[in-house]
Amino acid sequence: MGAVPLKLPFLDDSNWEELEASLIEYGSLTKSVESAVGELPEGLLGDVNSSYKEAGYQYLFYALVKLLSPNKICEIGVLQGFSLLSMASALKKNNKGEIFGNDLFDDYEFKNERMINVQSRIVKAGLNEFAKIKKQDAFSVSSEVEKTDILHVDISNNGNTVEQLFLQWKDKVNKLMIFEGGGSDRDEINWMVKFQKPPISPVLSKLSNQFQEWQFVTLEVYPSVTLCRKL
Repeated sequence: MGAVPLKLPFLDDSNWEELEASLIEYGSLTKSVESAVGELPEGLLGDVNSSYKEAGYQYLFYALVKLLSPNKICEIGVLQGFSLLSMASALKKNNKGEIFGNDLFDDYEFKNERMINVQSRIVKAGLNEFAKIKKQDAFSVSSEVEKTDILHVDISNNGNTVEQLFLQWKDKVNKLMIFEGGGSDRDEINWMVKFQKPPISPVLSKLSNQFQEWQFVTLEVYPSVTLCRKL
């Protein structure tokens, strides 16, 4: 994991207070993040690459799980296991719950990771009681899940994938949906522009208007994270 960041930029995001207020029934998210900096095991993510890493989002994932105390988490898009390991560590700290990670792994034609490598990281971290992984297409996972407390989606997200998966999961998620992306810089990265992928931000505005019983909060610090919660 390297040196613990002295400053986590997402804590200064203009939408942080809104996110904090939306989850206050569970306690203080800010205090949970501060605790996460000291609790997330040293070395857990040392060899794990992720666009989330530079901004310290591992502490947000850990803090959310500590705070919300979920029994079940579904993750769609695992790659090397950055967010999965972070959340599984919080489940271990809570001494309850499981995270189920779904990915095409080395069957994915673009950036991928071998499933055996992710499983090795889970075992090495002593998290095999709390984390399970499966090779599965992103859009078929919901058919096998009745309910989950938290959903995290990170699959080369664009506007179409976010909209489709939100609609698939909105009646299955009890506490929180988390989507990678949603910020303005993320919508303009090279591959989104090159392949003319629809931006995420306008889709979030559309969904917010269409489903007013849901709250959508985006933390803009790159790569950005959008958190969706039913009010």
